[in-house]
Amino acid sequence: MIKNVCYTQSGSIQAIIDDQELSIPDDMANRHRRMIADWEAEGNTISPYVAPEPVEVVGTPSLIATGVFAINDGVMTGMETAVGISAAFPVGPGMYWIFFTDIQPNLYYSYNVSASSGQINVKSRDTMYVEISATDDGVPTDPVEISVQVARVK
Repeated sequence: MIKNVCYTQSGSIQAIIDDQELSIPDDMANRHRRMIADWEAEGNTISPYVAPEPVEVVGTPSLIATGVFAINDGVMTGMETAVGISAAFPVGPGMYWIFFTDIQPNLYYSYNVSASSGQINVKSRDTMYVEISATDDGVPTDPVEISVQVARVK
């Protein structure tokens, strides 16, 4: 018995013959191909190859930048283990700009930011930098340390 007969992407034929799934070359020298030819002569048709629907693969975010910044009385006094970051500086009480080494193509980022104190907010400002603000009960505050990781998600 022959069933589930279809062409594959490479042009061979996939079929189940006598309960065995087979990949058969489209070559009449092959005995299984001749069996399928007889099956076709009975009025059956080999189904065409149908490409599978594309599947969007969401990958693991790739790290763009990471760094740990020391802050003393509102002044950034040091960058520790900074990768992908060219500069970081305060722009006001509790507000900091972190500049990427390379200009990014878009704003599809994932942020992971923590600080020694206060609530941290991150805002994409441009493809060149991000803005980080720290508040304590809505009032700008300067933590002692900010840790930043930025990853591309698309």
